Amino acid sequence: MTKRFLFFCICILNYTFAYNQTSNHFKQDTTDSETVMFRLDSVIDYLYNPTTLACDQKKSKKSYYYNDAFLDTMVLTHIWDLELNQWRLVLKELSNYNNQNLLQSHEEHLISKSGNKVEYRYNSSGKTHSITESKWLFSEEQWHLTCTLGN
Repeated sequence: MTKRFLFFCICILNYTFAYNQTSNHFKQDTTDSETVMFRLDSVIDYLYNPTTLACDQKKSKKSYYYNDAFLDTMVLTHIWDLELNQWRLVLKELSNYNNQNLLQSHEEHLISKSGNKVEYRYNSSGKTHSITESKWLFSEEQWHLTCTLGN
């Protein structure tokens, strides 16, 4: 039991370290005054397999896509389909940014089930002016306003 717990802790620490080191928000200044940008391309979660005593059973995968400013524009979440022996897309997240690289909208699409969108509007100083939330109506194939906060 102690070996399993230690292995689990090492797996978590390695995952956390890898995520922190490759996150698109992580910047490292180098000695020659260049800025190195790291970005995370994907993360795969595994389940512990008591038969092999290893984390070797695929569970889920997130893939990240970025714009030229290294801001994530799309995140795809997949789960491992045991019957088909392949990744199955379950969630698609889309983010759009304005010219000042402020988040303009964020959409979440639970594949074939539902969709949510949050839109942000800013004043001239870059402060959030209003937030609008909408749900995707599959029957009408359009967004339906659910909530507006601010002016």
